[in-house]
Amino acid sequence: MAAFEGTAEFALFEAIAENLRQELGPEIEQQPGGPDQSNSGQVNRAYRVVVRIVLQSVVPPVEDLSAAVNVALDRLARRRLETCGLTHREIEHLIVHEAKGRDDWLAFFVLTDCEEIELLLQTSDPDDDPSSPA
Repeated sequence: MAAFEGTAEFALFEAIAENLRQELGPEIEQQPGGPDQSNSGQVNRAYRVVVRIVLQSVVPPVEDLSAAVNVALDRLARRRLETCGLTHREIEHLIVHEAKGRDDWLAFFVLTDCEEIELLLQTSDPDDDPSSPA
């Protein structure tokens, strides 16, 4: 999926997220849905719909569209977290232990500002993760 990062669709997804952050600012309703993804913020849900519709036009019908959306959101989230200056360990912690691979959380990381991600890291320290090697 690394080749996907060089596509027009990937650039479009990043541009949409950047414009949403700029246009809506801190009031953006990008929050994940808690136990149920359907409770996500409206912008979070709308962003995932856009990703799904665009990918539907390029993903072959024999492939799993939901899996393609998840992979795309995962790559977008990782790039966004890197842009925010997070370390590899912090990114892995957020993606694996906080998001648990859920699309609403991945979209949250793509859409939210870096300051909010820093606040989340302060309340969820990767060094406190019992599954992390010492």
